[in-house]
Amino acid sequence: CEEGSIASQLYNKMKEVLIEIIDDKMTNVEKVKAIYDYIIMNVTYDDELLRLASSNSNVKQYNGFYLEGVFLDKKAVCEGISKAITCLCNIEGIPCVMVEGYQTNNKGGLGHAWNKVCIDDIWYILDATSGGTIVNDVFEILSYQYFLSIIPMRM
Repeated sequence: CEEGSIASQLYNKMKEVLIEIIDDKMTNVEKVKAIYDYIIMNVTYDDELLRLASSNSNVKQYNGFYLEGVFLDKKAVCEGISKAITCLCNIEGIPCVMVEGYQTNNKGGLGHAWNKVCIDDIWYILDATSGGTIVNDVFEILSYQYFLSIIPMRM
C-alpha cells in the first residue's frame, strides 16, 4: 500500500500493537490470548453507533465498523472488532476469519460478528466483543467464556 495512506497507517499501527503484545517465544494460543486481551482492554464498544444501526441501515460509513474505529478511535462495534482480530491474527500467521450471523439469544435482532481461529488444525470460536462484559454500566469484566470455544461438530 502507498506510504502515508490510511491503509499504510493502519498496517503500521497493527504492527506496533503486535510488537508491544507478542513475544516470539509465545505459543499461538498465547498470541491469540494477547490479541484478545489487547482488543478488550483498549477498545470501547460503541453503544451510540449500535443505537444508530438499530434505527438506520445507512450507518456503514462510520469508523466503528472498520479498522479505523479500533486502531484510530479506540471505539468500535462487533464488526470492527472482528476485523481487527482477523488482521492481527493473520499478520502473526494464525489463520482467522470473521463470521457474521446472530447470537443464539438474539436471533431476531441485529446481526453480530465474531471470529473463528485455527490453532493446531482445530477451529475455535473467539468473540472479543462478548468477552468484555459490562456490569451495571459501571465497569467491565474481562471474560474468557468466548475465548477459544470448540466448534461443535454435527454428525
